[in-house]
Amino acid sequence: MFPAKIAVVVAGLVLALTVFVYQATVGSLTRSVTDGTTAQVERAAGLFLGQSRLQALEFTNEVSQYARVESLQRVFTLTDETTRRSAAHEAVNALNDDQIAKGHDRRAALVAIVDATGKVVARDLNINSMYGEDLRAAHPAVATALSGTANKDIWEFNHRMYWVACAPIRGTDGKIVGALVVGFEESGHDAQVLRDGFGTEAVLFLDGKIYASSFGEESSEEQTLAKVLFAGPELAGPALKERRQTAPFRVALHGESFVAVAAPLLGNTSHPPAGFVVLSSVDQALLPVGRVGAGVVILGLLAMLIAAATAMFTARSFLVPLDEIEQGVAEIINGNRDYIFEKGSQVYEGLENGLNVMIARLLGRPDPSENGEAMPASMDSVETSETPAQQVTTAISGENQELAREPEDRYLRRLYDEYVNAREQTGEGTKDLNFQGFSQKLKDNEVLLAKKYGTRLVRFKVMIKQGQVTLKPVPIP
Repeated sequence: MFPAKIAVVVAGLVLALTVFVYQATVGSLTRSVTDGTTAQVERAAGLFLGQSRLQALEFTNEVSQYARVESLQRVFTLTDETTRRSAAHEAVNALNDDQIAKGHDRRAALVAIVDATGKVVARDLNINSMYGEDLRAAHPAVATALSGTANKDIWEFNHRMYWVACAPIRGTDGKIVGALVVGFEESGHDAQVLRDGFGTEAVLFLDGKIYASSFGEESSEEQTLAKVLFAGPELAGPALKERRQTAPFRVALHGESFVAVAAPLLGNTSHPPAGFVVLSSVDQALLPVGRVGAGVVILGLLAMLIAAATAMFTARSFLVPLDEIEQGVAEIINGNRDYIFEKGSQVYEGLENGLNVMIARLLGRPDPSENGEAMPASMDSVETSETPAQQVTTAISGENQELAREPEDRYLRRLYDEYVNAREQTGEGTKDLNFQGFSQKLKDNEVLLAKKYGTRLVRFKVMIKQGQVTLKPVPIP
């Protein structure tokens, strides 16, 4: 269980580090991206406010130039009403098709001429459309133009949102004889142009209704946004009442979080309840952060697996064999002098062999052979006298008597075959092992042990102890 515990501890540490890095990285990036998105929306709102003022001035000056066209002035020199209407119709159509279309890459939605009383003389397209309507009474911008000042305004016209400029038309004597009215409808295309220019979604509204947005006409996003702008929290209220952009606020559109800013449309004569909202998706902006977080998690899991595997490998290769060596030392201390250090790991193979040699020499028995076979001197099968030391009695068992009478050639061959079979059984292998070398090594040890025990002969038995094959010496008096 010890290696498993190490692996669990290491994996836990890596997991804790992964969680810390994830929270620190993702948290910091989330705050940075959210703050950046909010700043982008605020910046876009400020730019849009400035642009609305400049657009009002530019459009007003443009329509003032159109009002000086000679064909418009000539309309009011005609006394016949029918002729005047026809001339006015031709003049506004020509103006719309030529100068206005070229300047804006599209025709205006409304080009009309009103007389000094504010009533429509003619408009483009249909000569009879709007004829005689009193625009002065309906729209203060017309009255302002008839008083001599060109201006821009926003109208709700034909159930659409129009941005309109009105400029006075003067006769040859310099007196105001009428006014020119030019209007463009706010469309989804305009909102998409704003989106592409400012990098945020754009919504245009008037009098509590959204008329154009970059989300698409009458989209579900429009409907949801209208509820939070004009009902419930009425987030657009401060922009219209205080005539300034609001603080950033959050709005959810179909489960997606947006940060938004509302502001009024400036540069209009009548200060209509018109404005815009710029907004950007926080969730979309945070997608890269999510990918970074996922990458941190994946790297953390891989690191955890690698660390756990490394800990297991280290424990099995170093700690477990070292623990087995420690247990072996304890066995020897407790009196088990026949203990043999097995090859638990290649890392400690040299240490284990060294310990086996040290124990053999301390106990006065032959060193383990070069091929790894240990030949401990076991005294279990003989009895020794106390004085002199290492003297063997003449009484031996019947089994050992048969071992002593066995012819040497047959004994060596039998012992070799038993030794080889035993090593194959324990899985120790028989590489570099041959009968001639085995026999010579055996004879050398027999001579040394015979002198040690003071006997005429020493023979061996094959034993398996603790999973390792050994040769147990048997002294023969």
